[in-house]
Amino acid sequence: MSSTDRPDYLLCLQIAGVGEFSQDNRTAILQPGDLTLFDTTRPTTVISSTDYRNLCMKFPQHLISLPPDQVSQLTATRTGAREGFAPAAGALLMTLNQLMDTISGRSRILAAQGALDLITTMFQSQLDISSPPHPAQPLLEQVQSHIDNQLSDPELGPGTIAAAHYISLRQLHSVFHAEGLTVASWIRNRRLQRCRRDLSDPALQAVSAASIGMRWGFKTASHFGSTFRETFGQTPAEFRHEATSVSPETDGCTD
Repeated sequence: MSSTDRPDYLLCLQIAGVGEFSQDNRTAILQPGDLTLFDTTRPTTVISSTDYRNLCMKFPQHLISLPPDQVSQLTATRTGAREGFAPAAGALLMTLNQLMDTISGRSRILAAQGALDLITTMFQSQLDISSPPHPAQPLLEQVQSHIDNQLSDPELGPGTIAAAHYISLRQLHSVFHAEGLTVASWIRNRRLQRCRRDLSDPALQAVSAASIGMRWGFKTASHFGSTFRETFGQTPAEFRHEATSVSPETDGCTD
């Protein structure tokens, strides 16, 4: 495997044979039922047996709401078939592989979102990043909840958020930085998630894509369109038409 420009993660389930995967100076040797993770922007080496088969799910890194520097600790590490959430994640990959070609539209988007929620939970458990809690975690959660409630306000930004919580801008940025995040990127990604959800909703087909973007706080249709395309590789209209572009891709892989 070689590196690519788009920052995706690749979660792989070993189906048959033995695979040896190396990335970031680590090597994972997988048996059937085992899982491992890759960052597609970095080189990966695969050595496999002749009967090797695996199933991979690819998804944009920004859809995992965990600090990237911590998730990077999981690349090319083996998660045993019976370890933690691995049985559930393995069953999920198999189910998605069987069903994704038979469902479409909002159902496909919801299935993808559910899959990402489970994967995020598995990563959290493996990293043990929720315990003990960071001293600033309650404030971060409070601020993030405030952001979700104010996404439709086009004036939402670090200044208004800091004022609403009676903290300095420096403290606000520090709380996010401690988790490997930035305030601006968090607001942008939450808005894009809401827009993506609404664009995939058949009940909102009569609402223009531009109106959806502005409903969730983008100041202009052009800003919404360019941000959406930069993030997802499609215009809002193209995404709405396909309603599948940011769903995880599942592929049976053989080497």
